[in-house]
Amino acid sequence: MNIRGTYNEKFNNRTPVILAYLDDKVQFLESAEELDNLDLENLLELRIFDSEGELRYWRNHDGKLEQRYVDDAGKQKHEVEFFLWEIAVDGQAPAEQRGMLLKLPKHLNISGNSAAIKVINYYEFDENGLINILDSRFAGICSKEKEQQNA
Repeated sequence: MNIRGTYNEKFNNRTPVILAYLDDKVQFLESAEELDNLDLENLLELRIFDSEGELRYWRNHDGKLEQRYVDDAGKQKHEVEFFLWEIAVDGQAPAEQRGMLLKLPKHLNISGNSAAIKVINYYEFDENGLINILDSRFAGICSKEKEQQNA
């Protein structure tokens, strides 16, 4: 499977986020060059995304890698942000850890020790006016301050 070739075709002159789910870890890749050395035998899922689209690879029930590309073309959408726990910014781990640490790529320029992943949900309304989520994709990562909780 030519992941790097498809990457170049879909993300020409852009710098997307690359997130790999492997048997033994979840990691963000710093650059497209790291795709060449990715352990495909232990790859469960690969998500390459930016504000314009997402290229996603996943291992199917037969153990083979499948792929698809999703973008906004002609679709109704709603964007939400989900807080990411346990991130390291500029190599600095958060003071409070829960057993896992995500190291964000430097090119994201995230400030502080908190971030959120942007998710776009695509939807339509059925004949009864009820909303149906048709698809979703990752769309980026941004700085996100933790909300203060009252003690």
